[in-house]
Amino acid sequence: MANKKFIEVKNKVNYLRKLLLQGDDFSEIYNYFFEKLVELSAFMKMGKKEDFPTLEVTVKETAINIFNRLAKDDPDFNLNEFEKQFALLPTTYIKEFGFYHGAFMVTGVLGNFFYFEEEETGLLGFNLIGTQQSWFSRFSSTTMDKDSFPVYDRPKDVN
Repeated sequence: MANKKFIEVKNKVNYLRKLLLQGDDFSEIYNYFFEKLVELSAFMKMGKKEDFPTLEVTVKETAINIFNRLAKDDPDFNLNEFEKQFALLPTTYIKEFGFYHGAFMVTGVLGNFFYFEEEETGLLGFNLIGTQQSWFSRFSSTTMDKDSFPVYDRPKDVN
């Protein structure tokens, strides 16, 4: 990638980082990601597919939490069915920026997220198909060392 294009992407990623950490208008942050980064072919060519189980769980649980709140107004909403249908698409990692981004799908919803590894902070957003409603959530995710807290095995049945 030409140095000029890399610097342009780097500057925009750093500005997105600043917006995410300091901003409170999540739609502005989300739109910046799509309008200033996703539209850059240099950005879209960067990164590789990478699994990050902690982030995947965090994205799913954050989306479920939002939908659970929305479901309180809809007696026909089936949270169990929602959880079964939830599908996280491959996540892309851009090592140079410690930056993950990806998407998820569930009936009636296509959502996206991005996450800064060093800051352990990300933003998730989605639109309900057929409506003009958008939902956003800034989230944090910390991977703890297994020795940081006691872990107990579940008791085994004794017959």
